[in-house]
Amino acid sequence: MNITPYLMGMKRIKNRKYYPWIILVVVFFASIAAPLNQSKVPPIMPFLIESFQINLSSAGMLMSVFAITGVFLALPSGYFLQRLGLKTTGLIALGSLIIGAIIGANALSSSILIISRVIEGIGMGFMTVLAPATITLWFPPEKRGLPMGIWATWVPVGTLIMLILAPKLAESNGWEFVWWISAAFSFVMFIIYAVFISAPEESDNWTNKNVSPTQLSMNTNNWNGIKNRDVWLMAMIFMLFTFNGLGWSSFYPTFLTNERGFSLSQASLTFSLSTVMSIVSCLIAGVVSDRIGSRRLIFTLPAIPLAIFPTLLYLADGIWIPFLLVFYGLFVGAIPTAIFSAVPEVMGNPKSAGLGLAIITLGQNLGFVLGPAVFGLLVSKLNWTLASLCLIPVMLLVLFIGSKVDVK
Repeated sequence: MNITPYLMGMKRIKNRKYYPWIILVVVFFASIAAPLNQSKVPPIMPFLIESFQINLSSAGMLMSVFAITGVFLALPSGYFLQRLGLKTTGLIALGSLIIGAIIGANALSSSILIISRVIEGIGMGFMTVLAPATITLWFPPEKRGLPMGIWATWVPVGTLIMLILAPKLAESNGWEFVWWISAAFSFVMFIIYAVFISAPEESDNWTNKNVSPTQLSMNTNNWNGIKNRDVWLMAMIFMLFTFNGLGWSSFYPTFLTNERGFSLSQASLTFSLSTVMSIVSCLIAGVVSDRIGSRRLIFTLPAIPLAIFPTLLYLADGIWIPFLLVFYGLFVGAIPTAIFSAVPEVMGNPKSAGLGLAIITLGQNLGFVLGPAVFGLLVSKLNWTLASLCLIPVMLLVLFIGSKVDVK
């Protein structure tokens, strides 16, 4: 088969001015495959608890272990990007999601299901660093804000899709079908990613014309950046943020089902209100931080409402539940958007951007690991309300750490 015409056609397309936006679309949907796999547990947790005869603490581990691999891969991920390139690293990420989902769909015990979640976590760990690095390569600094803001919605969009679809799919076809759907989506994105993604041939987005874009944006041999105090402080903020957010929210659909009498579909749809609003807040946060010239205010001040809302939501009933979820969502997208935007500014040198993103990813995944497991344990030992009260100091600590970060 002669593929020369195809290769020439792709080369002509890549030379078009709009091709970076094609890259953004592909990276965005490829990124969505990761939270799509990650967030399939909370909306159907009652199915999994019944099917595998596990308690809330063990069910929380199904969310926590997803990020364990990401913790170990966080710092080396920049190195893999440099050595393997955008395409190969992305295909490894998507391939891990496919393999993990297939193993999970065939799991006969909770132990096998947990192992499958660890494999899926490889995809999340790589994608968190890979996607913003790709955007950085294809968009010049003065045009990077909007595409980065759009990409920042990847987690809430993937979560929203699963919140809406998972309960209905599980109720009609069994929980395994949810895993097969996530595997199918990841496979489709694997093919599309393989066709379209590559590093740009020119380095017009960079001031140093003697260094290739891949080397410049993902050079982890420049380890001086690892000593950057401010990026580690932001990683701590991201860890506390994900610990809080993923901790209580992983169990909230189950709480609505068991304690408030919601059906599984009603619980997921109601909880999805916060996810919808978080998509909006990601975009607003990016625009506002540019307008006011401050990243620190945007990743610090929202910690106050985010500390209070979980307890209010576990106390709420009736119309107050959707009302509070909407307002919670208005704040939850601000912190990740502002932190990802601040990383290049804090690192100072574009050569260290990949390493900075890797450090942030380490904090993010530590929060993913600890949040659901600790909150599930707290609920089993205390109750829903007291467990949520324990999260308040976590977010107040964000205020203190944020005040120490040297960034506008």
